[in-house]
Amino acid sequence: MKKYIPYIIIVILIIVSIVILLNLKISKKEYKNNYFSITYDTTWKKVSNKDGLLLEHKKTKSTLTIKTKELEDKYFSTKLSDRTEDIIYSIKEENKSYKEISSNTNDDGSISYLFESEDTNTLVRIYKQDNLLLIAYYEAKIEDFDAVLDSVDSALNTLKLTPGIKID
Repeated sequence: MKKYIPYIIIVILIIVSIVILLNLKISKKEYKNNYFSITYDTTWKKVSNKDGLLLEHKKTKSTLTIKTKELEDKYFSTKLSDRTEDIIYSIKEENKSYKEISSNTNDDGSISYLFESEDTNTLVRIYKQDNLLLIAYYEAKIEDFDAVLDSVDSALNTLKLTPGIKID
């Protein structure tokens, strides 16, 4: 019987660990307006929803800003890639210290740009659906950027654009 005691203790520790992990589940919040909806975890707090959404990470003070713009009807069927050059030019003009590190097209059709400045990294992800353009900015100190990126990606993966639909 004594030789089974270490095994019993290990099994009990595993069960206790599983119960603790299940209870530590991070809850989610949802934000919805006339143009988009997004679900984000509670490590973020909503600072503002004027002209879009501004979230601030509770620990690192990193920010996730989401803004939308309704395009003229003539841009309804244009590709996102046709609009991004002007957007990125404007971002670079507003932020002279930004150095573009990389860009890529994501599986969902959005286009991402990574910028670096002296002490921050900024991820800009641009989406287009019909006549709605959405730009998400994630900005963090260089040392915090990767630590919060998974949370940002999880939130952005829940993003749903609702062009032309008005919520009462």
